[in-house]
Amino acid sequence: MGYGSLERIRFVHAALQWTRKNQGKSKMKLHQVLALVLWQEKNYADSRYHFLRSSDGQGCANMLIEYSVKKGYRSEVDLFIAQAVLQYLCLRNKTTAHAAFSAYTSEHPHVESGPPFSQTPLLNFLWLLLLAVETGKLGHFTILCEKYQPSIRRDPCYREYLDRIGQIFFGVSPPQRGPGPGGLFGNLLTSIMGSMEEDDDDLDEPSQASSRAPRAAAAAAAPPPPKAMIAEDLD
Repeated sequence: MGYGSLERIRFVHAALQWTRKNQGKSKMKLHQVLALVLWQEKNYADSRYHFLRSSDGQGCANMLIEYSVKKGYRSEVDLFIAQAVLQYLCLRNKTTAHAAFSAYTSEHPHVESGPPFSQTPLLNFLWLLLLAVETGKLGHFTILCEKYQPSIRRDPCYREYLDRIGQIFFGVSPPQRGPGPGGLFGNLLTSIMGSMEEDDDDLDEPSQASSRAPRAAAAAAAPPPPKAMIAEDLD
């Protein structure tokens, strides 16, 4: 079944629907298999989509290394793994986020030895963020987000990711609606002042715009996944 064929789309859709009734390892395993098949076909964008829904951090890192080397600018080497790590955390999958970050930074030919990553502030931020997630200390998260503002501003979607990560791992309140400070720093201020209400609602993935690849890779990427393949909900 060739990529994009109606038969393949229907098969994948049916398989994903089946795994919705069998949450856990079977669901993640199917996403891993799909990711590996798409990677073999050099369909990096769709492969990445499925790796993010698997527990294969090593495989995701290896694919992203190849994607970065073949399709990305050298100056964007940190953006490839940053997007993946932040999205894994938004999906509450901190174990795979750790595995992907460790494998990517240790095996990518254009990444300096670390940690720490003195020449690549965004990688240093990710490393420290993963450590902060383990402690769950809001103060550490707050300081990191303030200190690494230049890195966070490299992609406007990072603020949205960090808002959700703050809610999931640090008890930050959801963004306010209406007047008053909202977003990451409004929430952090609220939390520091004593409002640390826990948000138990399931979080969906950030908007589709926030899942784009770095500039060079996006220009060379395959078309977005068929709707039948991306209709699955995020747990």
